[in-house]
Amino acid sequence: MPLPIIQYVSSTYCDKPTDDQLMAKLLLNLTDFINFAAYIHHKVLVDGQSDMVDLVVLAVQLEARLTAWEHSVMGKRTWRFECKVATLSLDACYKGRFHLYSDVQTARIWSYYRWARILLSEILLNFIKQCPQSVATGLARLKIGNGGAAMQSSKPKTEGTDTTNPTETFRLEALRTIRRCAEETFINNPTFWRHPCIKLSEHAEVASPLPVYGVNGGMGVAGLVPTLFHLQVAACAPGILREDLQWALSVIDTVWGYLGLGQALSLANKMRAHDERLQMQSRGLASTDDSWPSHGK
Repeated sequence: MPLPIIQYVSSTYCDKPTDDQLMAKLLLNLTDFINFAAYIHHKVLVDGQSDMVDLVVLAVQLEARLTAWEHSVMGKRTWRFECKVATLSLDACYKGRFHLYSDVQTARIWSYYRWARILLSEILLNFIKQCPQSVATGLARLKIGNGGAAMQSSKPKTEGTDTTNPTETFRLEALRTIRRCAEETFINNPTFWRHPCIKLSEHAEVASPLPVYGVNGGMGVAGLVPTLFHLQVAACAPGILREDLQWALSVIDTVWGYLGLGQALSLANKMRAHDERLQMQSRGLASTDDSWPSHGK
């Protein structure tokens, strides 16, 4: 995003209504995340170097900011959403569930938030795998673990984890974040696209209201593309079950089959390649040493 726009948002959002302020804060956080991800994508990671520790600290701080944003909006009516049980086909509704939002545009914002949380958690997992010494040093600098109070709220403890090892606790919580955000992404799918197996007369069951100002929240073909990317990122994230990947792949295949959307075919092919690589790894026929998330390859 052009720097003048970011500077304008940064300098003016405090004067806006509360909901607009929250959207602006998320925009700024996502901008920082995208810039960070773009920078490290082309950087050679060397464990133990001071600049690597700095990157770990920046990643953890970004994660804490996104977590704080989520906590700040959950109590507000506009941002709350409900997980409901659907009576429609499981092909369209992940495990028979769907989300109901205050409006479609709010659902779209949540979708981008979950996308960023998944990708940032993948980066943190990669740091832990490739540069464990730097991660341990970075967590110690931020006083995470070992009784430190700073930023403890960014990663709540998971029952059964080894809280004596801050790096391992952080790794398990990153996987938990991925799983939660991925499931919410799958459940969210009917909000943005009516699967052909859902009749028009049945769609009202899973539909969130349109925004009061008349914008359709990106429900057209152009708005469908981000939904497909978010599905692919969620399905190919670490720790996601193969059956969930297959469910998301079926949705994207259906988009390709019914709409002929080229992006859908491209993403589906990447997902199949990812699935094939995982199956080969499980049989010991391929290396498990991936430095970067495979969904972008």
